[in-house]
Amino acid sequence: MFSLNDYHYDLPSGLIAQKPAIQRDRSNLLHLDRQTGALSHHSFNEIVNLFEAGDVLVVNDTAVIPGRL
Repeated sequence: MFSLNDYHYDLPSGLIAQKPAIQRDRSNLLHLDRQTGALSHHSFNEIVNLFEAGDVLVVNDTAVIPGRL
């Protein structure tokens, strides 16, 4: 079971994006290899290189609201 304390961590305000990247396809992308647990950093324009046969891309176009959990 999760507790609200599980969501408490330090996040410097300077690391919170205030507006989208000028070149949207240059946004940062963090990739998790589910088999090895390895993390790797990419640009979003590299996403096609990370897909494997049978993968599905889900697009979320919901608006972001100012909220806090």
